[in-house]
Amino acid sequence: FNVGLHDLKYLRDNKLDKENGKQVSSIDEFKVRLKEICEYLKMNYPKAKLVFATTTPVPANAEGRYEGDSIKYNKAALEVLANYPDIAINDLYSFTLPHLEAWASAPGNVHYNELGYTEQGKEVARIIEENL
Repeated sequence: FNVGLHDLKYLRDNKLDKENGKQVSSIDEFKVRLKEICEYLKMNYPKAKLVFATTTPVPANAEGRYEGDSIKYNKAALEVLANYPDIAINDLYSFTLPHLEAWASAPGNVHYNELGYTEQGKEVARIIEENL
């Protein structure tokens, strides 16, 4: 499971706007919600092996998001997840960062091209298999 890119974006009138918009979730709100998600998953799926994927990088000049915010939100997520040592971590941020330019669907875009999604998918599958 993953949360992050939508929490850290800025919106105004339901449109991306980092200059005049409001951030969807503050870091404190994000941490509370992530804890609630962890508790929900553990309560409702007690036999599941949970794997949390860190949020991928926000590139320079991203629309509606600030470069570096995913670092702050990932740090906050890891603080929450420290209370759940049985939840594995898939560090998609670190996996993606060296390839950000080659895998981006466009400069400043938080989405990826086919190669990026394929390579991220392979990594997700590898981590899941590792945790089965």
